[in-house]
Amino acid sequence: MNSNWKAVVIGLSLVLILNTVLLGWLWFKFPCRGVGTEHRGPLRMAVELLDLDEHQQAQFRTSARKHHHRMVKINEARVALFFEQDSDSLVQQLSPEMEQRILQLEHERWMVTQEHFSEVKQMLRPDQRSDFDAFCRFVLLGPGRRHGAIPSEE
Repeated sequence: MNSNWKAVVIGLSLVLILNTVLLGWLWFKFPCRGVGTEHRGPLRMAVELLDLDEHQQAQFRTSARKHHHRMVKINEARVALFFEQDSDSLVQQLSPEMEQRILQLEHERWMVTQEHFSEVKQMLRPDQRSDFDAFCRFVLLGPGRRHGAIPSEE
């Protein structure tokens, strides 16, 4: 009986050590996105590329929140539209009505994004506008594709 308890204690100790190592690895490899992480993504790039002052950062946050809220609604509508289709027709030709609804949603996405970029551009001083295109490219293409490079086929 004593050797069984010893094996259980050793086994539990190893599991706890391995869990601690795994959690430490995850913690440092993927840091938390909590307090103080508001300078990541588009805002961080806006601050770095466009050299936004505090007032401009507040304006940017307001515009970005509004844009994000509107894009979430559009994306929810896109998902709902996707699931309205018959599962057998996913690979078949879309109906003209479905194509029109898709085009309307894409047009709305385009207009919401254009409005957001227009608001950002209006808040910039003349000396900041030279980097506006680079900022737009980063936001539109995403961090992994910000230079617009074509991936190799290898």
